[in-house]
Amino acid sequence: MNYITDSIINYVKKDKTNYAVLLNGSWGSGKTYFWENTLRPEIEKIKIDGKKLNVVYISLYGVKTLEEVNKKIFLENLKNVIPQKNRYYLKLKKVLDFTKKKNIDKSLSELGKIIFSLDITGMSYVSKLYKSKVQFENFINFKNVVLCFDDLERTDIALTQILGYINNFVERDGTKVIIISNEKEISEKHSSENLELKTLVSLYLSNLETKNNSSQSIEKESSSSDSMIIKNKKKLFGEKNDYKRIKEKLIGKTFTYEPNDFEIINQLINEYSGDYKEYIKNHEEVIIEFFVTSQTKNFRVLKHALDDFELIHSKFIEYKYSDQKNILIDYFRFTLACSFEVKTGVMGNEEFAELNSSESFSTAFIMYEFTKSKKSKPDSYINTFVNKYYPNSNIHKDQIFFKFIEILVRNGVFYNELFKKETDSIVRKSKRVLPDYIRLLGDFRSLSNEEFDKITIEIFSKLKDGKVSFIHYRQAFLFYRHFIEKGLFNKDYEEVEVALSTGLILSGKRSQYKENLDDFLRPLITEEEDPCLYYFQNEIININENLEKEMHKDEVSNLMNLFQSNYEVFSEKLLSEFYSVPIFYYYVDINNFFESLLQIPNSDTHSLRKLLEKKYNQNEKNIKDIENLKLLKNKIDEHVCNNNINLKNYLLNELSKTLEECIKKLEKVKQQKDEAEA
Repeated sequence: MNYITDSIINYVKKDKTNYAVLLNGSWGSGKTYFWENTLRPEIEKIKIDGKKLNVVYISLYGVKTLEEVNKKIFLENLKNVIPQKNRYYLKLKKVLDFTKKKNIDKSLSELGKIIFSLDITGMSYVSKLYKSKVQFENFINFKNVVLCFDDLERTDIALTQILGYINNFVERDGTKVIIISNEKEISEKHSSENLELKTLVSLYLSNLETKNNSSQSIEKESSSSDSMIIKNKKKLFGEKNDYKRIKEKLIGKTFTYEPNDFEIINQLINEYSGDYKEYIKNHEEVIIEFFVTSQTKNFRVLKHALDDFELIHSKFIEYKYSDQKNILIDYFRFTLACSFEVKTGVMGNEEFAELNSSESFSTAFIMYEFTKSKKSKPDSYINTFVNKYYPNSNIHKDQIFFKFIEILVRNGVFYNELFKKETDSIVRKSKRVLPDYIRLLGDFRSLSNEEFDKITIEIFSKLKDGKVSFIHYRQAFLFYRHFIEKGLFNKDYEEVEVALSTGLILSGKRSQYKENLDDFLRPLITEEEDPCLYYFQNEIININENLEKEMHKDEVSNLMNLFQSNYEVFSEKLLSEFYSVPIFYYYVDINNFFESLLQIPNSDTHSLRKLLEKKYNQNEKNIKDIENLKLLKNKIDEHVCNNNINLKNYLLNELSKTLEECIKKLEKVKQQKDEAEA
């Protein structure tokens, strides 16, 4: 990039110029980084008439008015000329001395506005300056100033307006101006401005042309009208018109920034220090591999990824996982891959947000691999991701997806507990020998012929006898069906289906509730897609629900006893231990609960309304309560209708209204969940 640096330095040093220069490059290519770390330091070394240049950098991102630009320039210039460590009154004195030395007549009246608008005891002087009604352009002397306008394509000011504004500095003040932007996005932005007006003008012109051409038939006129409007819009307002005209007048030279990837990566690494710098330096080939694979050419995202991983690296050391080097490199790889996918908005990356663990990731991958031939669908996002970044991976042996990293990359939040939970789980797994059924249901391709034949028979026998956890039966049927199709297992479909169906029921009777069942069932299969897989999937869900019901049965029963005996403890537990437990789903005796409701004091009846509002405030976990809440509401309505009005019945009626609102909220959540899963 030396030629760009040398050319811009020569432009700045040149005595008289009447143009600006444009540093053009794609988003995230490192233009701003190049400015801050190469161009600006070189410009600040230049002296004109023995004085250093004052370099003022302005980002136009999100700026809505020219007045706002003026204020930004003023404050940036003020920051350059006034030492930050000086006290407030010294800052004002410096500003006053500055204006006197520069003989800026107009600035004196503006300075008076500033001084009298400030409150030393109130907010900071910068905030006051920003809100004061000052003509900031009258306050600045642009002699020996170099202006840099970044993010031109991301301003909210009309393109012609902001370019005309910048042109004033060049023509009126003779200021050196450097513009940093993505020229492709400038053209796209300009073409999308004032679309309605452009369309109307183009339509008017098209109608005139049509009327003047009387030889054309009406039918032909109608068929070509749309294309004529588009043609005239491009002719009148295309990117080659206004933008090109203003650019030719304003921009003297355009430099396209196309950095050397390896040089920039090396520069980014050198920004860090200590053990972290040493670590990423030793794994530079991983950075290069994932950067090239992503095809993004986006150094800004790479910088974000390295910043995120610096936090992970520090936590890894803090929690004394330093000896688990294989885990750390897996974290590094996924941080890079996830960042390039999420932060550049690759289509489908939202699927990561729906996954809860490494298990759900591998299950989703495997389910697609073994059902895609039946679906006749293109690759899923997860499979595309694996094939892109981890082409030679073993989905069961290799750790790929980590939920705490996905949350950190997507939301910028680091959850210590989730980090520790996932890391401890990986450490435990690395120390144990995989059971044969896990080896078969995910890693069968690595088995020898003898191992495969032996294990398929042994595991089938265990599955038939219910000696494998019920959560694996859908996947087991999927694999054994695949083995039969490929001639690897000598049984027919019906025999396998009956054997596994029987084994699933037996397994359910000796199993415990699985809290993270979703991890083993994503993606859910519909009955239309695959009736057999759907059957196993549905049975697994039913078994788990019954196990959950049994698990909570005694706990909820004890809670309901407190409802009448110790309401204060009941209310405390309801919003803590049982906040996400569908208590009415497990407590099926609505009649008994209703009788208790009639016995509690009026104050507790009123309090119950508030408790239920909080518990059922769009909490997905409580969807199962919908039907029993309806039954309870009907019981209350029937009682109120058949009895005389009194305070108790009034409060019960209010409780009924609250229940109705809770039911609506839960049904809305259920609908959203169903639509998301469809």
